[in-house]
Amino acid sequence: MNAQERVLERLKKLCNDGKTVTAQQLAEDLKISRQNVSHYLNELLKKQLVQKQNTRPVLWMISSNKSYATNFGTFSDIIGSDGSLRNAIEQCISAVNYPPNGLSLLIQGASGSGKSFLAKKIADYAMQNGNIEDDAPFITLNCADYADNPELLSSTLFGYKRGAFTGAERDKKGLLAAANHGFLFLDEVHRLSSENQEKLFLFMDSGRYRPIGENNEWSQANVRLIFATTENINKYFLETFLRRIDVKIVLPTFANRPINERLELIRLFFLNEAHRLKRNISVKGSALALLANCDDRGNVGKVKSVIKLACARSFSLKDEPILQVNEIQISNDLDVSNKNYDQQLPDLLVDPNCNEDIKVVSSNTNQLARNLINHYCNESSLSRMSSLTQKLLVALQSTQQLTQTQLFIQKITAAKWKMLISKRYGIVKVDTMGEAIGNLVVTNFQISNKAAEAKHQLGVEFPRSAYLAQKFVASLDGLTIEQTNFISSVVTVVLAGYVQEKMPVKGLLIAHGERTASSIGAVVNQLCGNYIFEAIDMPIDSDVKETVDLTRQYIDAQVHAENLVLIVDMGSLNQLYSQIKNDLQGELLIVNNLTTSIALDIGIKMQSSTAFEKIASDTEKNYRINVQYFDGFAKKSNIIISCMSGLGISEKLKEIFQEYLGNQIDIYTKDYRSLRELIKQNDNDYFAKTKLVITTSALPRPFNIPYINIYDILDPKGTNHLADTLKDELSPGQFNSLISELVRFFSIEGVADRLNFLNPQLVINEVETVVSKYETIFKLSLTGTVKLNLYMHIALMMERLFLSRNESSEDEIKIHGKKEEDFFIVSNSIFQPMEMKYHFKVNSYEISLLFEILQPFIEES
Repeated sequence: MNAQERVLERLKKLCNDGKTVTAQQLAEDLKISRQNVSHYLNELLKKQLVQKQNTRPVLWMISSNKSYATNFGTFSDIIGSDGSLRNAIEQCISAVNYPPNGLSLLIQGASGSGKSFLAKKIADYAMQNGNIEDDAPFITLNCADYADNPELLSSTLFGYKRGAFTGAERDKKGLLAAANHGFLFLDEVHRLSSENQEKLFLFMDSGRYRPIGENNEWSQANVRLIFATTENINKYFLETFLRRIDVKIVLPTFANRPINERLELIRLFFLNEAHRLKRNISVKGSALALLANCDDRGNVGKVKSVIKLACARSFSLKDEPILQVNEIQISNDLDVSNKNYDQQLPDLLVDPNCNEDIKVVSSNTNQLARNLINHYCNESSLSRMSSLTQKLLVALQSTQQLTQTQLFIQKITAAKWKMLISKRYGIVKVDTMGEAIGNLVVTNFQISNKAAEAKHQLGVEFPRSAYLAQKFVASLDGLTIEQTNFISSVVTVVLAGYVQEKMPVKGLLIAHGERTASSIGAVVNQLCGNYIFEAIDMPIDSDVKETVDLTRQYIDAQVHAENLVLIVDMGSLNQLYSQIKNDLQGELLIVNNLTTSIALDIGIKMQSSTAFEKIASDTEKNYRINVQYFDGFAKKSNIIISCMSGLGISEKLKEIFQEYLGNQIDIYTKDYRSLRELIKQNDNDYFAKTKLVITTSALPRPFNIPYINIYDILDPKGTNHLADTLKDELSPGQFNSLISELVRFFSIEGVADRLNFLNPQLVINEVETVVSKYETIFKLSLTGTVKLNLYMHIALMMERLFLSRNESSEDEIKIHGKKEEDFFIVSNSIFQPMEMKYHFKVNSYEISLLFEILQPFIEES
């Protein structure tokens, strides 16, 4: 079983009761990285084997992968049966149909979420489907009514025998007997005592029970059980009781239902009141928006109650054919202090004699959509894809008649488009496309199964546009996987003509506060006229871990952009970097001061493709703020050169090494302080591809990467170390030439500040010729250090002689032995061209000093 299959199998086990999980939970369960789990889940999503809910964080589940033609029977008229409640209804159907007598169900959900309503629908479906008789009983018991009297609850459930307790003057059957061959619905079941739970699970096991006071005979009943609770089941129930409940269903709150379902529920409740009052009802768009965004604890039931009360008030005030309901009447009964209800919704007119149906898209438009998907998969021309996309959007606008609910969704979609795409991400040129995209969202297309392929392919071709499309579609709710794929594809093509795709640097703003980062990001993006920065708004009490997690999610979603500019309002730069370093492919600039002016300055540079190093250096120079720049991890073998005296010498050395190594090894230069910081922060991760570090001083310990002092390279031990390191890249001849070039460089560097009159470059050229002649004539093998000393000595000797050329020469030096005599003769010959050029004489004293330096090597030769 490969990793992807392991993820799928584990997801099936974790979601067997209709549960959902996050990628992080799955990663911890499988003990693999969240990034890898997310990758496998998205691959499974393309195969339509899993589904996801676009919440924060994203929730994953196993795909039902069933046709919408599934026979839901009486469940079909439930709002959300093909949306947020689909999985729950499929579980109910499975429980009802399971032979021979179905499975027990537990419905969990907040007060007013529809638990009792669903329980009755389960019984209706069983009756409609022939699982129970048409006259089968449906008995309801609210256990909360007996919370303080468990004995009375027990007698109500199981019945009692005459004389079982005071007042029991005759035998009485309980609710189990009354519900025989039907359903017993126990609401607020968490109020059952442990003793009653034990009695009940005994009945669930055997179908037998004993009335209170009966010690001999067993009673028997065939009852289908439905339980409901608002509480945490693990807190209130015996484990033995929970094990006997086969199916557990969790109902979403009203606020967590998709907006289209919320609006459908609201319209239905107003329609019910219109029927009851026999009046048309006009509801202001502001009142609808307030209701649609209500997250009151009363849930669906509370919304229904508020609507009823608002209609009653309007009915009592004026005897008119059309009742008026406005925001004030609604807000009187809702806590609106923290509600976000700024959607621009049209007014709703409810006619009790007209119950609209959802319009079905024409076959011609369906064909346009299918053709469009095929072109997305096969077409490489953006202009062609854009033209075909525009054709579909125009066709929808000109031919489609929207219902009121669809019109609401279209308006909400257009508002989200403007808020997200135009304002937050700065793509102002597509501002007018909102309603056209809204038409796309509300259309019930017969989606091609190639939509997932199209979305993936467009994401590769236009990654930044696809990222914005994904963010926009995630803001919508109530979409199926097929709709998500199709709408994402269309939006990607719409944006691709406007989004700046070729940006090698990604930008992220992070600030504490509700809208601090997003407000600054929106201003910068709009002023730049394009998507430059993503922004993350953090709660005031958030910590670095939350910042790191959100930063990682952003980095994971980016492609074709290796470098990152991260501007934050507070936090430890080192701590941020150490946490996200393994998620980065390139370089990182962290700026610890988020302001509009700084973000705009950096954003303009990013948009104009300014070199990343230039952005970093300008930011540190121009602003008196805490800025930190980190190189990215190297992708191939490299050598790092770092000099305490500055990057100038390091860059010169880089040129020398690069001349001989070519593209075989990357050469990086770093200032010494940054190198020490990287060693301290990265725990050697940064240096995974580093073969050698060349520096001018000791590095922090422990440090496992080989390194050498620059000047030690010319010593025999250092030379051998460097030769061994580069043996796979340089031949012996190439390596010797490299050493000679280094000697020449260090000589120039050494004499540059000591020569007052002569040109160091010209002097070294002369010195190089002299030393080369000595090596050839005497067959010498000089080490780098000796060569460097010799270069320095001869160069300074030349200036001494040049300055004293008009003075009388020194006394002759006494020569000892044949080798010294030969050396003097050869030296006079070697220096003759130099003497003629510079008009000085290399005297015997100077030659004797040279002999002292070279004598050990001449004697060995």
